[in-house]
Parts: sequence; C-alpha cells; structure tokens
Amino acid sequence: RISYRICIHLETLAPMKQTIAKGKDRGFKPKQVNKDLFKDFKGKKGKKAKKPNVPRKKLVKSLIEEVIGLVPYEKRILDMIKIGGPNSEKRIYKFSKKRLGTHKRAINKRAAMKELYVKMRAKSANI
Repeated sequence: RISYRICIHLETLAPMKQTIAKGKDRGFKPKQVNKDLFKDFKGKKGKKAKKPNVPRKKLVKSLIEEVIGLVPYEKRILDMIKIGGPNSEKRIYKFSKKRLGTHKRAINKRAAMKELYVKMRAKSANI
C-alpha cells in the first residue's frame, strides 16, 4: 500500500525520459545548450575590451611596475637583450611566446622590454 504523501510527490515529478542501454539512441541524453550564449566569448583571447578605460589602466600598470618592479621572466628577457648575440631576437621572441601564449603578445613584450632597456641605458649614461 502506498501512502497519500508519496502519491502526491510522484504526481508532481516531471515524467522522465527513459534511456536505452543498447541501440542507436543509447546512453544519457544531455540537455541541449543554447549556443547563442557563447557567441560573445568566442575568440576573446588577446582582444581589447569594447570600452577600455585606457588612461586609468596605463596609470595603474605604471604604478604597479614602479612599486613591484619587473616580473622574473621580464628580468630574464632583459638579460637576453644585454647579452645579445646572433639569434637574440628569435630567442627573446620564443621565450616570451612560451610565457605569454600568443604571437602578438610576445612581439609587444619584446618591443616593450627593448624600450625599457634603452631607457635604462640612457638613465645610467646621464648619471
């Protein structure tokens, strides 16, 4: 005999589709996801935001750089620039690409580090 409470509870549950163990439609059927939700996130890596607050962002980055200094991999890139050599450009690029992930970021980082090195040399020459 089934109690009254259990009967009400069973009626409120939605009917479940039964999965088949064999055949073409076997296994658990997942819920279909609305793919329109993911269109905004497609290909976002390395892209600029729609409305970047550039002056504030630059200020914050420069402040952090002043207080903390360079990250260890950036120091290593500076050492590579100081040492130089025939393949230094390529070595710096490969190293920064491995650390940063994309071609464009690696090239930008290499250019930024070279600029920083030039500034450091100019500063030391003036002293």
